[in-house]
Amino acid sequence: MGRRDVWGENVETHVPASVTKEELYQLLRRFGIPMTDASLYFDVRTGTAVLSLRWKDQDYEYRSSKQKSLMGNARAIKLLIEAKMRAHKRGLEDFGVSMSPYLRLTGSSPADDSRPSIEEVTPEERRAFAILGLDPMVTNGEIDSARKKLVKIYHPDRAPDDETRQVMEGKMAEINNAFEILKRKRNF
Repeated sequence: MGRRDVWGENVETHVPASVTKEELYQLLRRFGIPMTDASLYFDVRTGTAVLSLRWKDQDYEYRSSKQKSLMGNARAIKLLIEAKMRAHKRGLEDFGVSMSPYLRLTGSSPADDSRPSIEEVTPEERRAFAILGLDPMVTNGEIDSARKKLVKIYHPDRAPDDETRQVMEGKMAEINNAFEILKRKRNF
């Protein structure tokens, strides 16, 4: 148990060692956001936790990557949502207003606005996402960004010897093939 000051009030809080998706979904359901309107996904490679939710016909997305671990980032998201819900219920600030910095801009970039539903992802695409270390619900811009990061890491010119160069060339071929599959499927 710990004490935390929220808007001048002392509130008893207990933050578990890890936050599961189900715990976050239960918290959102208590506030009236059904599970179908919210998704929590993780990028294990970068340690980023991302919560996407829809509330009153608005799409919000909050990313946390400042904590040292993936579960720390999930806890940060849970605490943020909990604090904003508490403020809304007490009449201090509307949830939509407090979440406005995290409003997902739709239509700003046609390439970034093409998130498929999870049912639309084929096994070939799932394998491509796994190679790039991504969740199937990422945007096209995130796919391109992940490819660029992996290319920097696995480029054969960075290899110290011939054996490593061959391994890196194989990895680069996998990365480029996965990117081409996703690029073709998503038309970007």
